[in-house]
Amino acid sequence: MAIPNESTLQVSKDYIFNPKTNKYVFQTEKKFGRNLVFSKDKIDTIIKLYSNFDKQPATAGDIALKMGIPKETIVHILKVLKITHDALPFSKEKIEEVQEDVLVEEMANSKSFNIQQKFEKRDWKQTQEDAEKWRMLQYNIVEPIERKLINWNPPKYIPLKKKVTKGKVDIICALSDLHVGELTNGKKLFHGRDYDSQIAEKIINDYCENVISDLKEKNQSVDTAYLCVLGDFLHSAFNGTTAQGTKLTSDLINEELFEKGLNILTKFISRFNEAFPKVVVKVQKGNHGGCVESYIGYALQQYFRMEKAVDIEVVKSWATIFKVKKLAVLAFHGGSDTLKHANVPRQDGQMRSYIQELFLAKQNEIADCTDRIVISGHTHAFTHKDMGSFDFYVMGTSVIGDCYADAMNFPRSKARQNCLIIKDSKVAETLHYYF
Repeated sequence: MAIPNESTLQVSKDYIFNPKTNKYVFQTEKKFGRNLVFSKDKIDTIIKLYSNFDKQPATAGDIALKMGIPKETIVHILKVLKITHDALPFSKEKIEEVQEDVLVEEMANSKSFNIQQKFEKRDWKQTQEDAEKWRMLQYNIVEPIERKLINWNPPKYIPLKKKVTKGKVDIICALSDLHVGELTNGKKLFHGRDYDSQIAEKIINDYCENVISDLKEKNQSVDTAYLCVLGDFLHSAFNGTTAQGTKLTSDLINEELFEKGLNILTKFISRFNEAFPKVVVKVQKGNHGGCVESYIGYALQQYFRMEKAVDIEVVKSWATIFKVKKLAVLAFHGGSDTLKHANVPRQDGQMRSYIQELFLAKQNEIADCTDRIVISGHTHAFTHKDMGSFDFYVMGTSVIGDCYADAMNFPRSKARQNCLIIKDSKVAETLHYYF
């Protein structure tokens, strides 16, 4: 056997490296009873695993378990080679024998690989989370709605033979923050009273009849009645929670909640259809009912599909702009079912700029309008502000209070719904209906 030339050996105090055989010999006879021999590949792997250059470094114990080498041996090798977590992922011998560009390329490739691995691991985790969310959506919302619509047997609809004629005014009737399905015990509140789905239904029915009778009493003949369902018509997103998962106290959930909300709105629209020449309905999502409120809108479209005097729009975006003659109306709920802090600014200066930008984005559609208003919900307190170039209305709510708002002592107003009488493309009167 040929004896290697001594000049080719790389000799250190505690180890020898033979470049011809690519072997390390660690002089550990006194410590372990024998010298330890390892290939260069194994030593390079140990150093790479221990380095924190492009990943979370492994511990000596991790490396021992991974490579099947006793931990004390790993510790000894790292100590002898003077390798720390902050060291480059190469041995001194590799640095001396390999060109710098090659080492740099190897480091870049290694880092790119580990970045890709981390991304794929995170992407897979997100995929699993999204899949679980979809399964919960299917179980809690989609499947119950499908069951309800498959088995839904709506009453036979007979188109009306209208006798009403076009009038001189239009109305914008708001259904704002009704929270059908909310259950509140008035005895547990400092402010407020009992509230449940039966109370909500009575309030809505009374509201509808009062609007019709008041307009008749005022001798106001109506051209078009706009019914704006401004979100949070339902208290929960079907399964007793908000669209973002906050647990609520409810007396109706799932199919029963969907059916109650659908029947209430069907009756309301039918009564308006009897009383007014044309009814335009805008159904918008709130942060409580979310997409379930849109599904009710789609069911209403099917129910009234044969009635030419009823036009139902399910608003897919968070806001909508429509025209009442030459009045531009911007309508939204005020809170998002998907974005927790996506609220309209409430300070006058910020609000004015925010709203003006929204009107500006639709300028081509409303160029012939002579006046502008904004209608919103969400805050459960009626307000009307003259903002110069537009009027801002926050419509009321039928809900007196709940335990959370009561304990926080949030600002409140009387339980009410509101109807605007539009004459000559301006708001001529605001009607308040208290409950």
